[in-house]
Amino acid sequence: MNPMSTNEFQVVAAPSSQALISQAAPAELVSAEVVDDVQAIRIFIAGYKHKSSHTTRAYEKECYRFLLWLRLKRGAGHAHLPAVGIDDMNVYMDFVREPRPFNEEFLKANGWDHQPFRNALSKTSIALCITVLHRLFTAMREMRGPGGQPYCTYNPVKLLHEGLASRSNQDDEVEQALTEIEWGAVQEVIEGLPQGTEREKKHYHRARWIMQLLYRAFLRREEAANLKMGNFIASPQ
Repeated sequence: MNPMSTNEFQVVAAPSSQALISQAAPAELVSAEVVDDVQAIRIFIAGYKHKSSHTTRAYEKECYRFLLWLRLKRGAGHAHLPAVGIDDMNVYMDFVREPRPFNEEFLKANGWDHQPFRNALSKTSIALCITVLHRLFTAMREMRGPGGQPYCTYNPVKLLHEGLASRSNQDDEVEQALTEIEWGAVQEVIEGLPQGTEREKKHYHRARWIMQLLYRAFLRREEAANLKMGNFIASPQ
């Protein structure tokens, strides 16, 4: 996942999953046997390869930070997902509403260079989280584990998903990515903003920065609104 870069700062938009992925055997998408959690997630994400990059990045973020939380609760291991129960999901929902920082050594050991949760998740973000994990566990019931049995035998997120107050498809929000033509039109409008006065110049630069941030960092509105200077890290010289 590539962060957004500027001349001075870098915005970490989503969790890095590269180290997690490297701990598992390469996923063969046509393989009849799933051997670990990371391979299962990779196969699940691959099923959305024809969706927008916003969708795949959002799905990766939700899956990998849930897996990181599982490793914190259960210790090192490669097959935690099949043992997840309803109680685990309830505890995780409490956690995302009031997330606590992960130990830096634990993050480093699992290949993360930043905290997976900057703030408590909004209701919309929690609904998206539930939707993604529900689809992950549904997909894993169709994957074959060692011995030909389903990699996961049941979906512990089903009741949470059914209990969502809103039945709107959470993918709709993620899928609203601009085409290249639409993005070009947005930039053209911004570049056409008046810059004759100091006030107009400030308005131009603010509008340009906000739109670049939202588009290139793949952020939802709530995430962008909650950003603080501590979320920005200096780019290497």
